[in-house]
Amino acid sequence: MPMISASHWRKALPYYLKASFRFSLIFWVPPLAVVVLGTVWIAVTTRHVVVSRPGLGLAITFGAGFFLLALLTSLAADLYRNREAREGTIEWNSALIWKTFVYFSAFFFLIAAFFAYHQGTWLSVGFVGFSIGSAIVATFCFQD
Repeated sequence: MPMISASHWRKALPYYLKASFRFSLIFWVPPLAVVVLGTVWIAVTTRHVVVSRPGLGLAITFGAGFFLLALLTSLAADLYRNREAREGTIEWNSALIWKTFVYFSAFFFLIAAFFAYHQGTWLSVGFVGFSIGSAIVATFCFQD
């Protein structure tokens, strides 16, 4: 079984890190911009600087979550794609990242249905419907 050379990972890892960071920018810059605009607005209107710590936490959480999703998905796809290759190829597949995200969403909707059972049956039914819908979307809309 051929192994991927270390030179492949010296080129691939920085590429995947940079691409994952750029991918995650769309998820942490907008919440961070809202927090900064809110801080400026409050400072102008009340003459007190108040920074929203929950807003900063959400921006960092969204960004870090999507960074890890993109990075881990890219690394796993690279390992799978190059498992039999003598020379590894570097490829960024954003559709695979979105497919993974939608599958995770289906899983978390199923967990939400379980936790929402005592809140009302129809809420759980709705979450199960969202879970099934997400799984269908991930299966049929992101075909290779």
